[in-house]
Parts: sequence; C-alpha cells; structure tokens
Amino acid sequence: LSARFIASSTQGVFLPSDLKDIVFSPRGERVAYVLPDGEETLVITASPDNKNQRTLARNPFSSWKISWPEEGNIFLWPRPSAFQDGFLYRLNLAAGTMTKLLGPRLGLDIKTDGKNLVFAESDPDNKTLASSFLDVGSLKMAPVNLKIIPSKCAWSRLNKNTAFCAVPVPLAPAVYPDDWLEGKISFFDVLVKISSASLTAASFELTETPDATELFLDADEKNIFYVNRRDGSLWKTEL
Repeated sequence: LSARFIASSTQGVFLPSDLKDIVFSPRGERVAYVLPDGEETLVITASPDNKNQRTLARNPFSSWKISWPEEGNIFLWPRPSAFQDGFLYRLNLAAGTMTKLLGPRLGLDIKTDGKNLVFAESDPDNKTLASSFLDVGSLKMAPVNLKIIPSKCAWSRLNKNTAFCAVPVPLAPAVYPDDWLEGKISFFDVLVKISSASLTAASFELTETPDATELFLDADEKNIFYVNRRDGSLWKTEL
C-alpha cells in the first residue's frame, strides 16, 4: 500500500502484491519498487498513486533491495546472504545508466546517503563480518574496526560524513547476515556516532538494550528512533 497524507485525509492505493522492495523518493513525490516479471526483475518508478510508471531497469536477480537517498540516483543490491556474492549498483535516473560500485562480495549489505555508504561483507568460515565505509564519488574505501550491520544505521542529514549505528556488543559468532535476518540470533546494541571521514566514534546509551533496526533521525537530529526487532516496538533516544 502506498499512501499520501493530505490535510486531515489519507489517500492510498494498493501496489502489486509480489513486489520485492519499495521506497519513496527523497521529496516523497515518487516511489520506486522492484517487481518480478517472468525470468526478469523490473525496477519501476511511479507517482504515489502508481500512475506515470517508468521501467528503469531489467535484470535477472530475483530479490533486489533498493535505496533512493538522493533525487538523481537509486542504489540497488541483491538481498544479502553469506552464501551469495553481492553487487552494488547506482542507477542514474536522468541517463538511465547503471554503474557497479561494489562486488562481488559475500553477503554484501549497505546503507547510503548517496555520497557515502557503510557496507558489510560476510566471512562465513570464521562466522563474523567485516565493515567498511565507501566514498561514492572517489570509490575510496576505509575499513572500520567496529562490526557494523548496515540495517542498523542511519545517515545524518545535518552533519556531513556522519552515521549513527546500533552496534552489537559483542558480535557473537554466527553466519551473517543470514542468522540475524532469520531470527536465529538477537543482539544487545550500543548506539555509536561515527565519522566516515576521520573514523572517530562516540557512543550513546540507548533507552533500553534492544536489537535495534530501522533507525531514523528527527528533523533537528536531537532524537533518534528505532524499532526493537525482538517485539516490533518503537523507541526514542535523545542525542
């Protein structure tokens, strides 16, 4: 379901039931979603009422994840698994071109603001993962000592090169990200503010010690919100 809030009313439209992922554009004026079509998968943009559809890409991957952090570019990568090579692509909306930024990397997962991204890759033999930052423009990479799961991060809009991540302490041996995504393991997290430029970090106490995911900041970035993956409850922490 796609919905727009207009004054005191809500307008909604049902989207295809078999779509794999969906995001709004940064200004909320369009949506992009991933839809299976026979042996191919389509990347489609549309207005929130699912009109004015435009097919941007066709590819053989069956389960893309999608991010639209800036108006001109969409980022695509397959659903991560420690047993599958992942590739990250940037899709330029004006030119209709796809550029490979990363891959092949086992279990690749990312969180990006369009200029920077944090990514993780799997080490299934040692039952751990490795995390790094990437400058999207220069493709310069910087490994991070912290074990960061990108799904537990949110990028700041007010502070350049800054991400807030819920970091598991400790990161127990497991097959990442599969065991976590399948609910076989759970974490107790510490909130970390980290600079992708200097790699300096500061920590904050979370309201509880949840297995935090779906992090987002309010407009003035005085509060961070997150979902406790254990029970689906929504929490807030002052920064």
